[in-house]
Amino acid sequence: MKAYLDNNVVCAIAKDDTPVESAALDRLLVASDEGKVDLVTSELTLKEIQAYRGKSRSVSERTFRLLEKVPIVRWDQLMGINIQGDKNTWINAPMIQNDPLYGKLLALGLETVDAQHAYVAAKNASDAFLTCDKGILLHGAAIGKLCSLVVQTPSGYVTSQGW
Repeated sequence: MKAYLDNNVVCAIAKDDTPVESAALDRLLVASDEGKVDLVTSELTLKEIQAYRGKSRSVSERTFRLLEKVPIVRWDQLMGINIQGDKNTWINAPMIQNDPLYGKLLALGLETVDAQHAYVAAKNASDAFLTCDKGILLHGAAIGKLCSLVVQTPSGYVTSQGW
């Protein structure tokens, strides 16, 4: 079983600043140590962590480096380039198309980075997407239908697994 950790879960593990999830995060880490679940994240998480200011950044970054990383899967593709020009100017305009699944995630109303995390988790065969983000959780059922992901808080996931 593979559980993708959203940025806020990685940071909650590092900083222990989400009291309602603290015990569940401990149980999740124990389950990982016991081989019951593979905890993964992606470079998208590191990109978000690096935007932080202050001491929490280094603690979160260290925690990120301890987790297994799944590769980022491109959510868009270069379809071609329109070229127009005359004797004075040439204009190159790329034509980019989103992957249909990514487009559907965006259509749900997810923030761009949240849709990217869900897309990467789904394309890397994760079973669960763990987050504390209320916006993602609000769309959890719809994301689950699109991506075959269980979208839950860490505490909800740990409880559902009986850990």
